[in-house]
Amino acid sequence: MSEAADTIQRICAAVCQQQSDRAAEIACPEYPFLPCRRQKRGCSIAKSLHVFMRDGFIDRYSGAQLIFPGVLLALSRLMPKEFPYHRNWKTNECHVAYWELYPTIDHVIPICRGGADDESNWVATSMLRNAAKSNGTLEELGCEPRTAGIDEAMGWSVGDVPCNVARNPPLLENAGIRRWHAAARDAGPQ
Repeated sequence: MSEAADTIQRICAAVCQQQSDRAAEIACPEYPFLPCRRQKRGCSIAKSLHVFMRDGFIDRYSGAQLIFPGVLLALSRLMPKEFPYHRNWKTNECHVAYWELYPTIDHVIPICRGGADDESNWVATSMLRNAAKSNGTLEELGCEPRTAGIDEAMGWSVGDVPCNVARNPPLLENAGIRRWHAAARDAGPQ
């Protein structure tokens, strides 16, 4: 049994014996609630793209290849039935690729656990793994971050993006595609 599960079991035993003070005496030092201050945080698209490129579009927790967000959004615009997208990523209305392949930024050491909200603490990962890790630490999950990819292996470039907006200008009517396209353009030649 894990240490945390053992602590909960002892707390429950004290509660069952109507010893709420004893339960609190166990809980406070052994398994305390550590509230964290809510911090407004956000990573701009440009900063996100920089981290994705730095990490070579590799999921740093699994080693899996991630896909440039503009590509996934373009596919959803071009093939809405086969590749549906929902702006809130509702799992019953959105293609699973958004969870598995769309890169997100994760804090290796969660902010609520004292981690910094800056690039030194950011890695690229999928939404699926980001949600699974949540506020846990890599040590608690028993894993280590994978090596970042190399730029040559990114699997995309502004000129090579399938359904390139230069060949399909109506794609730029979509705000998400327009933002990612601009960020990629501003990032310079790939």
